[in-house]
Amino acid sequence: MLYVEKSTPEHAFDLAFDLRQEDKYEVALAGHTPLEALIAPFRYTRDGVNTYTVLDSGIPVAMFGVISTPHNIRHGSVWFLSSYKLDKNMRYFTKRTKKWVDYFLSDYDFVYNFVPENNTTTIKWLKWLGFSFSDKEIVVRGTKVLYFYKYIQGVYKDIQPIIGDIGPQWTTDLS
Repeated sequence: MLYVEKSTPEHAFDLAFDLRQEDKYEVALAGHTPLEALIAPFRYTRDGVNTYTVLDSGIPVAMFGVISTPHNIRHGSVWFLSSYKLDKNMRYFTKRTKKWVDYFLSDYDFVYNFVPENNTTTIKWLKWLGFSFSDKEIVVRGTKVLYFYKYIQGVYKDIQPIIGDIGPQWTTDLS
């Protein structure tokens, strides 16, 4: 059964060596190794950096989050990296994705990132989640990528996670 926890550096170390090939490729396009990409959120001390881990029986199978921009903590780069182990629970995971996106984007006004144009599965998923895509052609390290973004509207303050999906270590953000 899948559940979500706030990420720890240990989750990053566990998942880094088990990423999907597509995710390794995207990370390499950004000029990073899988471990560098997954550990990066823990190196930022500014507000607006949030990272979560999807676990299956205690084993990290995916990590996701947002890293705020240095000049505006309400804008950030959204990301999601996973292993093939998530596939066995993909239907269960996908059904909950929209609610989790609402939760983890509730602190932001605008999020963005890029995806290789040949990663059609991810592009379909992002469109289903309500992300928009730029028509402008972008090439990164010789690969055509699509810039995607989302303006966040209508999410109320102090939204809480999906209670049935959080793990045993989760603590609330509200006082």
